[in-house]
Amino acid sequence: MTKDIRDTLALTDGVEHVFMASDPRVFFHSRLPKADVQTFLTDTFEPDELEAITDYEVVVLTSADWTPQVEGTDLAITCVQCENEVNDDGETLRLDGELYHLCCPSC
Repeated sequence: MTKDIRDTLALTDGVEHVFMASDPRVFFHSRLPKADVQTFLTDTFEPDELEAITDYEVVVLTSADWTPQVEGTDLAITCVQCENEVNDDGETLRLDGELYHLCCPSC
């Protein structure tokens, strides 16, 4: 059920980050339009998921920093047409809600 709760949160508008701990806890960072957490929970989760949430804590953040690190990783996007690496000349295409990356305009 913890995975279901995490997956639901990950698809919810306003939720920016979801973390699952090694114990059965889920943490998330969200920007709620209203400070009404109970309404957010009931609007977000199905009844069985909501029943599995036995406790929650709200912390109002006064600041947050996020510094993603991509150094030292082999991060490459592959063209969906020819499987070449997509670089600065690449194109991005959205069809039926799906995002596709192409290495060049001819692909």
